[in-house]
Amino acid sequence: VVVFVVVMASAAQSQLVPEEYSDFRTKTFWEGFFQAREGKSFEWYGDWTTLRQVLTNTFLGTTNTNQTNEDAKDAEKKERKERRRRRILVPGCGNSKLSSDLYDAGYEEVTNVDFSPTCVREMLVQNVRKRPKMRWLVMDMTDMKQFKDESFDYVVDKGSLDALMGDAEDTEGTRSGHKFLSEVKRVMSRDEGAAYVIVTLSQDHVLETILHAFSSLATDNNTSDTKWKVTMHSIPPTKDMRNSPWQPFALVAQRKNNSETAMETASSTSTSTRISSSVIDVELNFSLGGRGSETAQMREVRGLIERWVAKAETNLKALCRMGNLCAGQRVLVDLPQGVSIGGAGEEQTRFKAAILDASDADSAGGKKTKAPCAVFIVPQGREHEWLFQSEEGQRELLSGCNVSRLVIVSLVRDQTYGKMAEIQSELSPLVMLLVPSSCRDKPDVKIEYLTIVDGVGERKSIHKESSSLNGDIVVEDVTLQEKGQPRVFRRMVFLENSNLIQSEALVNVSKGLGKKGKRGQRASSIIDHSYLSCDYHLAISAGISFAGLSKRQPNEVLKVLLIGLGGGGLAMFLAKQFYVDVTVIELDPVVEGLAKEYFGFCETDMLRSLVGDGLKYVKDYSSSTSGSKEQSRFDVVIVDASGSSAESISCPPKEFLEEEFLSSLSNCLSEEGVMCVNIVSRSNSAFVKATGTLKSVFRSAVCISAEDDINKVVFAFKGDGKRFGEEKTLKDEASQYIRETQRTKA
Repeated sequence: VVVFVVVMASAAQSQLVPEEYSDFRTKTFWEGFFQAREGKSFEWYGDWTTLRQVLTNTFLGTTNTNQTNEDAKDAEKKERKERRRRRILVPGCGNSKLSSDLYDAGYEEVTNVDFSPTCVREMLVQNVRKRPKMRWLVMDMTDMKQFKDESFDYVVDKGSLDALMGDAEDTEGTRSGHKFLSEVKRVMSRDEGAAYVIVTLSQDHVLETILHAFSSLATDNNTSDTKWKVTMHSIPPTKDMRNSPWQPFALVAQRKNNSETAMETASSTSTSTRISSSVIDVELNFSLGGRGSETAQMREVRGLIERWVAKAETNLKALCRMGNLCAGQRVLVDLPQGVSIGGAGEEQTRFKAAILDASDADSAGGKKTKAPCAVFIVPQGREHEWLFQSEEGQRELLSGCNVSRLVIVSLVRDQTYGKMAEIQSELSPLVMLLVPSSCRDKPDVKIEYLTIVDGVGERKSIHKESSSLNGDIVVEDVTLQEKGQPRVFRRMVFLENSNLIQSEALVNVSKGLGKKGKRGQRASSIIDHSYLSCDYHLAISAGISFAGLSKRQPNEVLKVLLIGLGGGGLAMFLAKQFYVDVTVIELDPVVEGLAKEYFGFCETDMLRSLVGDGLKYVKDYSSSTSGSKEQSRFDVVIVDASGSSAESISCPPKEFLEEEFLSSLSNCLSEEGVMCVNIVSRSNSAFVKATGTLKSVFRSAVCISAEDDINKVVFAFKGDGKRFGEEKTLKDEASQYIRETQRTKA
């Protein structure tokens, strides 16, 4: 694509250069380009002169030069007949003269497709009289459903895949490239010798995509009659490309039988190398052109192919091992099983799979397995849950599904998926590499696809931003089915902290309002601040009543300090539901900005947000309140700060549970004040140690465990707690306080 820019600018046609790489995939750019060219051809990568030998050898094979004149005449006559019979497809034909030259050379069954109506109309007008048998069709080359399977003997692609895939970071381009090559193989004959010929600059991500498509890693190549030989040729540059340091190559992927083909002997003016493996068979024929050695570009291409093949071999061996059940094993893989050398492979992942085999203990439990294998699709937005993310949860799911092997598939963020049937259709060829060998190529063995009753859900990325403190943060809307009704939740996700969902809020979408707000989100999307999506937030909110019991009047204002803003949902709920004055401390300014822009957090006279370190704020506030009046202290201090998933206690950070900080916090509280802390830990010993430290500073404490969650909300009381009486009395009094003070029925 870089060469496109150089060529066009040097030709004084800079007005035709698109602003973005991705523009090469759009009809708008190409319509403008062809209109500006006014029917004049433009040979991007090569013409008939430079490509003739490669194409002729591919279509007809090499000519025997040691034959009599009579034999030569017979051979020429036969060759002319063969040329007329060859069915050739030229996808993304543009206004190149190559198709016309093919027709004039005797290849009459040439079909050209392009998604630009202007291009097709102009080329049809130019050729309809001189070349009546040649066809021109308006069509998307990634979706050629108008053509039946095996409609063509050869597919000739001159730079179309390069334009389609654009830049290496363009994930949509990569997806389109895979889709196009699948269509190429579908419409191409299965007869030996049928071939795909592509002229390409061989950028890393493009070459990797081609290699994968014609290797044994590609799931549509898993039949015994599908074998490929890939040959790569250097070709002479056209006059338009002569001054460019990057020259195109012609790559030929040809169907072959299982017998080995002898490699041609290289001449003194070229180098020929065979890179053969169980994954793919590649031959490199590079013309030296009088240079005496290969160019830097040739050496780079050779090195990339060698590295790709080596990695592909490793991948294939790992996949082959998956054919055997291994009691208790758990393997994590990305799908499709491509190989990336150039760094673009991460974005190509469509699914993440965990493969689990039942253990001997499961088999010995007296429970007869119903099937050898099943696939469970995790609903979008729920992949973080214990049942789907942790090994313990996945094994519980395996036991519940009652199969020998369970493939648990998660859908990848920032990718688009259809409904369950479409996802299953895309997954089916991919997971066949992961099922036991007893299930492969056996139509009578059915692989069940499972998910929860409410379906696979939907996920839409709203915004992504990078924070120096928390790394990449994504704001997304997730649609989940609850009791048969769709509900939309907005989430703030920390990608670098095990995809931690930092905040979640319910979105009320008012239909009919089409106005757009900032960054493209709809202004009709309103955050419902009367709804708390987290069980532990409900516990914290109810705990406000513990501090309220010390007030003389039910509507007397409580002074609250909240450490950790997140999306602002808890702060907004408290401010709207209770008579409180809330101060929020948030360490990350990016998080505060996202809360205000995407989660509806707004400050008032009774609700304010400060950016700063909660640890330092408490320490400084403690010092400033020493010896001061009681009304300057807080009635409630809530610690709801996120930490690291690598620690035994992932929330809050360990410094918030140390005695020095807790003593400072106690000094910030009124005499009957309450500290509330959300503790997230799967380690019982770590939790016991933390609560022990709390009880060493505060006189009494109570813990509320959220249902079906690992969050434990601990309330620590600065007062002696005796006036609360027994537990039932405490609950009754707290419930009565909430009934008297809560402003709505939220």
